[in-house]
Amino acid sequence: GLAGLVFATLFTASFALLRVDAPPVGPAAFAEWWAGSRDRVAAGTWLVPFAGIAFIWFVAAVRRRIGRSEGLFFSTTFLGSALIFVAMVFATGAAAGAMLAAAALEEPAQMAVVAAVSHALAYALFFGFAVKMAAMFMLAVASIGRAEDTLPRWLVLLTLVLGIASLVGNTFLEIVALVFPAWVVVVSLLLIRSGVEAARAAESPPTPAA
Repeated sequence: GLAGLVFATLFTASFALLRVDAPPVGPAAFAEWWAGSRDRVAAGTWLVPFAGIAFIWFVAAVRRRIGRSEGLFFSTTFLGSALIFVAMVFATGAAAGAMLAAAALEEPAQMAVVAAVSHALAYALFFGFAVKMAAMFMLAVASIGRAEDTLPRWLVLLTLVLGIASLVGNTFLEIVALVFPAWVVVVSLLLIRSGVEAARAAESPPTPAA
C-alpha cells in the first residue's frame, strides 16, 4: 500500500515535470525554451525509474491481496499489462532524457532537431501506449477482483469505469492520464486499511468458548 502511494506521488510529479511544450523553431526561441525546460526535464527523468520500481512493489501487493487463486488468463493479463506499462514509462523517460543528451551537441540546429524528435517520441510512447497499458491493468484488476470476490463491489465498478475512461479518453484529454495514479491511491489506502485490520485481529485475544 505504501509503495502505491509512493508510485502515485512520483508518477504525478514526473508527469507534471515532463509535460513541457514542444520545442519552438528558431535559435533564439529554442534557447529560451531550453533554458526554462532543462531543469524540469532533468528532474522528471530522474524520478521515472523510482516510480517504476515503486509500481512493481505495488503490483506484488495487489496480487497478494486479490490474486491468490486467479486463473491463467487473468494472471497473464494482469502481469503482462503491468510489465508493459513499466516498460513504456521507462521508454518515455529515456526519450525525454535524450533532450538532455542533445545539450552536448555543439550546433544549435542539431540540438533543436534532437529535442523535437525526443519530445514527440516521449509524447507518443506515454499517451499512445503507457496510458493504455495502465487502463488494461485496471481492467485486469477489476476482472480478478470480481471473479475471485476479493475486492468490494464499489471498487470493481469504479475500476471498470475509470479503466474504460482511461483507455479511450486520453485521446481527447491529456489530463486523463492522472486517473491511473488517483486509482492507485484508492487501492493503496484499501490495502493499508486491510493490513491494519488484519494486524488488530491477530493481536486481539481469542473469544472463549461457550
